[in-house]
Amino acid sequence: MNKKVVFRIGVLSAVFLSFLLASSVNVYAEPMSKNEYKKSISITDRMFESTKVGENAILAKSGTVNFSKSQIVKSGDDNSREDEYHYGTNAAVLSIDSSKIKIMNSTIMTNGKNSSAAVAYGDSTIDISSDTAITTKKEGSTAAKAVDGGTIILDGVEIETDVSEGAMIVDGGSIKIDNSKFETNTVISIHNSSAKSMDDEASIVSVNMTDIKNKKGDVFFVTNASARISLERTTLANDDKDGAILRIAASKWGKKNNNGGDVDFTTKYQPMEGVLRVDGLSVLRLNLLQRSSLYGAINPDNKAKRVDLMLDMKSRLILTEDSYVSTLLNEVRDNANIYANGHRLFVNGAEAKINIGKWEEWEYDFSTETTELMKPVVEEEPEDKTALYVMLGISSGAFLLSLLSVFVIIRINRSKKQRQAEKDAILRVKNNIMKKPWEKA
Repeated sequence: MNKKVVFRIGVLSAVFLSFLLASSVNVYAEPMSKNEYKKSISITDRMFESTKVGENAILAKSGTVNFSKSQIVKSGDDNSREDEYHYGTNAAVLSIDSSKIKIMNSTIMTNGKNSSAAVAYGDSTIDISSDTAITTKKEGSTAAKAVDGGTIILDGVEIETDVSEGAMIVDGGSIKIDNSKFETNTVISIHNSSAKSMDDEASIVSVNMTDIKNKKGDVFFVTNASARISLERTTLANDDKDGAILRIAASKWGKKNNNGGDVDFTTKYQPMEGVLRVDGLSVLRLNLLQRSSLYGAINPDNKAKRVDLMLDMKSRLILTEDSYVSTLLNEVRDNANIYANGHRLFVNGAEAKINIGKWEEWEYDFSTETTELMKPVVEEEPEDKTALYVMLGISSGAFLLSLLSVFVIIRINRSKKQRQAEKDAILRVKNNIMKKPWEKA
């Protein structure tokens, strides 16, 4: 064959192969914004708005950018989703390249499809605080999202989403929530994309002193990812009767048969009501600590790859369904703090001996830093104090009798002294009269 022909075929083959490789890799658009910041700056009382698809209302690329008393509005439907989902290119606020965005006393609202409110990408951070309100209206529009190692901090923030998650971690990152309020569908979702697996570095979630109302789905959902979740002094309400407090399960993300979840879930001073569900590819380590309580069930379907349960001395578990765990570590040796409530707990396939008696419901006081359990709601039988009253009566009578006796003795002694004194006085007067004038005193 002609060498030129062979060369041309080789070139065409290389071009065709390059095209195939390029088409198999997602190429994402460069983030863009009308308000782009590359150095540290503070801005107060401003309005930021973007209506263009693929454009951020605020984009920080370096330094620390502070916003206060500002309004941030984003609209525009991103129907492709991929760029926004993984990179936040259609978000209202985007932080990249080690930058930090701080937002205080402000509002953030999105009214576009696949338009998240705040996205921290890579080693960047978004810190939102001081009575800031976040609202998203359409699907695919998470209120706050950490992507590929990003950090989200929420303190004193009110979040409401119509059809989307409250917060999300994609491909690793961390979210810290304090003193905030959520009314969302699935409060926090954690997953890795198909390029990663549950064996990658764990995502970190911390929720403290927060009011949560979950409208639909699960409160926490983890798939194809490892996560460490801590929950403390937080009120939980789930309007979805089929939703779980925590669901760890495989989904569309990741490699089949290796895309479950691996979760450490630790609670302190935390009451919970609901179910924790774990599928056959997933692992849960549940630690109920410092007066935490779960009124519900753990792995009731008995499908989990592994579930380790730990309770400290002052925490309790009240079953609403039969529950299945692989190991049980309980500081209360006789499991008196685990109430059957008509159900059973199985540990590594064997039924465990637990408290089959009546359990008491407790109220929590979140108003103090120490947060102690209050008295039981269940009324107790009043004590029979008759014997105590009789004893007190006898003691009181004896005391009064003793006091009267002392008084009488004092009066008798006093009368004797008075009579003797009177006799002595009369005698002195009589003797004085009988004395001669010069002898008288």
